[in-house]
Amino acid sequence: KLEVVIHTGNWGTGAYGGNKELMSLLQMLAADFAGVDELIYHTFSKQFTDPYLRALKVREKYVDADGNILYDWKYIRSDLMKM
Repeated sequence: KLEVVIHTGNWGTGAYGGNKELMSLLQMLAADFAGVDELIYHTFSKQFTDPYLRALKVREKYVDADGNILYDWKYIRSDLMKM
């Protein structure tokens, strides 16, 4: 089996009102659901690294190791809106 590795970053964040946390989380979840072996997220600067790290904390809180969402989306959205 080939290993699937995706390189990505803050592409398209303007479509979500500039919410870099949301865009990061969406890409993480999409990679989980698609069975991607490794997601490499390029942030390029601290300005973009901090939102990525906040999204990663949300993912760790609400998604298990198999990519299953543990809580209703409204709770995830609530945490994102507090960022």
